[in-house]
Amino acid sequence: MASATSAGLFAGPSESAVQKAFTDGVELRVGRRAQAHLLLVYRTLAAASALAVLGVLVFIKAQIPAFLPFVVSVLCVFAMGMMQDETQRLGVLGLLAFSQGLLAGALVEFALDIDPALPLTAMLITLVVFVGFSVAALYAEKRSMLYLGGTLYSALGMLTTLTMANFFLQSPFVHTLQIYGGLIVFCGYVSFDTQLILAKFEAGDRDYVSHAMVLFVDMMAIFTRVLVVLLRNDKDRNRRRR
Repeated sequence: MASATSAGLFAGPSESAVQKAFTDGVELRVGRRAQAHLLLVYRTLAAASALAVLGVLVFIKAQIPAFLPFVVSVLCVFAMGMMQDETQRLGVLGLLAFSQGLLAGALVEFALDIDPALPLTAMLITLVVFVGFSVAALYAEKRSMLYLGGTLYSALGMLTTLTMANFFLQSPFVHTLQIYGGLIVFCGYVSFDTQLILAKFEAGDRDYVSHAMVLFVDMMAIFTRVLVVLLRNDKDRNRRRR
């Protein structure tokens, strides 16, 4: 899910936008119209996050099999690229967010059984990290984050390959690399996608729904990895106490 959206399934004029950012002067200025667009994106992102939380709660109550929300999530990604109606696209984003919450439900429920404070801590850390990397991208004097695109795509591809290989290898080291490497990559994606959204906006792309979707996927990827790290740290602390 994460690799698909971050790689730009909803690209629109993204290639020309990035080329324009590289060739027309790399100064990054956030004008009033861009600020209004970002505000709309972040409002939509907040609503999607709330639906994801609802999805987690529904999973805890209903224990929905994981393959159902996974299939729905994949269908939502492709549907977003085909739909033009704004209301329908918002509905697709809401369904995707709810499905992603269902997918994260098992991990959150497990964390709640270990320590009820862990999911909330992970949410707060995710928020701080997301805001920090977003602000860094917005207040950067130049669009330097856009140059990270190729590196991030390559790193994500390598991590995806390792994930598939580790189904057979079952290596703790590879699993650790997946978690921490993925966390670093998606933190980078927050900055990259933020500047890419601005570049798209300047190129005429006003699709705030798909922009919010990309950032939502980044945020969910960070949240799940932060929660796994917290669980591992809690396990290590308990082991040392024994």
